[in-house]
Amino acid sequence: MRSPNTKPRVYLGLKVNEHDNVEMQQMEQVRDIVELVYKNNVPRNGFFVESGSNNAIDSVSLEFEVRYNWTGVLIEADIWLFQKGLTVNRKAFQIHTCLAVEKNPHFAMFDMLSAVR
Repeated sequence: MRSPNTKPRVYLGLKVNEHDNVEMQQMEQVRDIVELVYKNNVPRNGFFVESGSNNAIDSVSLEFEVRYNWTGVLIEADIWLFQKGLTVNRKAFQIHTCLAVEKNPHFAMFDMLSAVR
């Protein structure tokens, strides 16, 4: 597990922090969370747990980290994506592991389309 980074974030080649005026990609999931969960009043300094953090850029939590000063845990099972994510300098713990519902390692079927149905 890597601790939160203190270096400037690197987002598509740009150094980014909460004071920079960089237009973040407004992902549909982020918009839904902001509108439906927080009623457009997102608290500052929150905490997230993101399973499947991808490369740490294509990540739902990035916007909360940059805009609202959140931190948390980024979980990514794919070693290539995890390594790529370490280069972003996220202000969150990053761990290369997976989550499961059984005590022992196993393969499980995952239906990606179920998230959008």
